[in-house]
Amino acid sequence: MKRIILIRHAKSSWEYNVSDLKRPLSNTGYSDAQIMSGIFNNLNINVETIFSSPAIRTVQTAQVFLKGVNSAIAIHNASTQFADGGEFGFGGEIGISTNKLPPRGPVGINQLTSYKYIVIGKGTVRS
Repeated sequence: MKRIILIRHAKSSWEYNVSDLKRPLSNTGYSDAQIMSGIFNNLNINVETIFSSPAIRTVQTAQVFLKGVNSAIAIHNASTQFADGGEFGFGGEIGISTNKLPPRGPVGINQLTSYKYIVIGKGTVRS
């Protein structure tokens, strides 16, 4: 079952005399966003896709989540159809899971290595 979780951008900075869309996160905002992405990880909430407005503070909050979440692929403002092996050059039969892969059986360093893919779009869809 898919879940939709709504989060608000982290605390923005009022130090700069800029328009609302151009206000960046404050230092506290960065720290709070990192804490929240850690809480998501601790609760085993896998973030698959993040949609945000183009406001600077919302994009910065999304970037903190993209880096911090325990997902094999994290998508920002793009279709989940990009979570496909063909899109990554692996062949069409291989899908990309948003879960962590637990090691099973005899494993070496190559089997314990996993990659994280971050896909960033601007409302991008796959045609």
